[in-house]
Amino acid sequence: MKPRFSGFRSLLLFGLAGLLLAQASGGSEIAGKWDFVFQTPVGERRALADFKVERTEVTGKMGGVALKGTYQDGKLELKGEVYSSEGGYTAELKITGKLESGEITGTAIWDTYQMTFSAKRAE
Repeated sequence: MKPRFSGFRSLLLFGLAGLLLAQASGGSEIAGKWDFVFQTPVGERRALADFKVERTEVTGKMGGVALKGTYQDGKLELKGEVYSSEGGYTAELKITGKLESGEITGTAIWDTYQMTFSAKRAE
């Protein structure tokens, strides 16, 4: 005797599998190399970043600085300790951005200094 809802169950299982795969690769659009341009109080600063993503956890480097944070629903949040040769000291850098149309834009705070930034895929 054939089960009554076998087609429905197959569809449900297929849909759940697709949802799990989508969640597992949720940060793939942020992984890789990005060219960042920061608008700082002392002028434009550029940096190359390279991100790795596992689920919602992001790790990477920007120049020689290790960054760690999250990426979820298009929103990127990162932190790392940055030494400024101009300032002569180390402080935490906090980056908050949003990925839209292939570009990350947002704000960054280092010590008491706030700046905006944009980032595009590195070529």
